[in-house]
Amino acid sequence: MSDLANAIEIPAGHTFDIDFQIFRSRITFGSASRLTFEILGGNAGGLAQTVDFQVVVLRPGLFAVTWQEPDNTTVVHLEDFAEGQVHASITQPDGKFLRLSGKIIS
Repeated sequence: MSDLANAIEIPAGHTFDIDFQIFRSRITFGSASRLTFEILGGNAGGLAQTVDFQVVVLRPGLFAVTWQEPDNTTVVHLEDFAEGQVHASITQPDGKFLRLSGKIIS
């Protein structure tokens, strides 16, 4: 269980990795409104961007985190630190829609 399992906010500086099986990513919350994501493997390996995000607390340890990337990719994460899971919905600039589930690994 994560140290955020009962949290009602994600603290600035918190970093965690996600194993989506087809790639791994790292999320770092730099502040209450900016995060950096890094793709650690897969086709987009090496990509890193810092973006503005919004977060909604759904229950302690469960957060809906949303952002839009400079290329207009939109991302919605349900980050469940109590269960150690992330469910992602991603709309790419070409309209392709991806649904991914992954395990929080750190």
